[in-house]
Amino acid sequence: MNFKNSYIFLRREKKNENKNRTKKDVIVINIIPSLKELLKKCFPDITFSDKENTTDIINSGSFKINYNKKKVEILFKYHKVGYNYYLDIIVNSRSKKEAVNILDIVNSLIIGKNNIFDEHYVSIVSYDYISEYYCNRLFPYLNEFERKLRKVLFCIYTLNFNLEYYSATTSEEFQEDLKKKSNISKVENVSKEDCYLKLGFYSLDYSDIDRLLFTRSFTNDEFDKLQKFLKDNDDLSKLSDSEIREAFNLCAYKTDWERFFNNKKINKDFQKTLNDIRNFRNNIAHCKFISENQYQSCLQILKKSIKSLDIAIKITEEKDFIAKNIELQHESFTKLANVLSDAVLKSCKPLIDNINELTKPMRELSEKLSEIAKPFSSLNFNIPNIVLPEIELPKFNIPNYFDKVEINEEYINILLQNVIERR
Repeated sequence: MNFKNSYIFLRREKKNENKNRTKKDVIVINIIPSLKELLKKCFPDITFSDKENTTDIINSGSFKINYNKKKVEILFKYHKVGYNYYLDIIVNSRSKKEAVNILDIVNSLIIGKNNIFDEHYVSIVSYDYISEYYCNRLFPYLNEFERKLRKVLFCIYTLNFNLEYYSATTSEEFQEDLKKKSNISKVENVSKEDCYLKLGFYSLDYSDIDRLLFTRSFTNDEFDKLQKFLKDNDDLSKLSDSEIREAFNLCAYKTDWERFFNNKKINKDFQKTLNDIRNFRNNIAHCKFISENQYQSCLQILKKSIKSLDIAIKITEEKDFIAKNIELQHESFTKLANVLSDAVLKSCKPLIDNINELTKPMRELSEKLSEIAKPFSSLNFNIPNIVLPEIELPKFNIPNYFDKVEINEEYINILLQNVIERR
């Protein structure tokens, strides 16, 4: 397979480049070296296919360099247009990585530090397979990173704010920007009403994510918690040091990163990491220069970040989801208990308010029975000495028992009369 790098050489303009007069009026002509001459100096082991072409409008050939302790042949071809040149360097190899390494060596000789071309020409890389190779290698990692980051954002924000996930902690300006971008990226089967909800985080670029995660704010939920705290604590002087600190923490402006991501084991310096990846992403997405050193650095950052996002997703799904369910169930039970309590109190209130009137007949009957029983307290009855089985009287609530028995006053009078007559 052939792999190519392409260059353009634009001749520099110099003052008095054609001639300089000496004291003896001898004219010295400064001749700009041709690309052919410069290639000969740069690559000693070089051959040209058109040796006799004096115009040098089109030329080609090959040269050899040392690579892995062996001579490697490299092809080239160039066109001359006016004073400028258009050069192609071609490497034939079965291995993309080997071709990249060889092209990298040639590239450093042509445009690297202390090269011999820059004195007379401005060199431009018009096609860089080296960068293409590294961009292609990095893109799958960049793709994976962005998709997993978006999943983390979706999960955490919807978990905490439901349908208001993109507006709960952000400014109106941010929300308007997001809506505009969502409309631009709108797909056919998404209604306008659902556009922001379905595509909101798909519209975020890196600067938006930075604003979302690292802008300090004070949410409505935090305001409500603070108001409840103040309502429940009329006298703040009675609070302990830890309780007062908790109150201060409630009213502090925070970033969403501090609120939701500190416990997800993502790189603590994620803002810098995000900025570094953004810089690499601009080069990758726009097919700009990526060197091997940049490739290795970006690859390391992406792999580390992807791993941390995997952990964050796992923590969110295995811990945060369960914790939220427990919290919602507790809130549901509390509301149910409050509703039932209010209902019971409401239904029993008339009975409680009229309890004295309802128990008045029983209290009067109890007093009457006490009066009737007084005469018998001094009587001595000849009762046979019979051993009765023990009765655990505490088991019976005697007063309450008689309170529940309907007593016939006439029957009691007859019973008393019989006792008197026998005596």
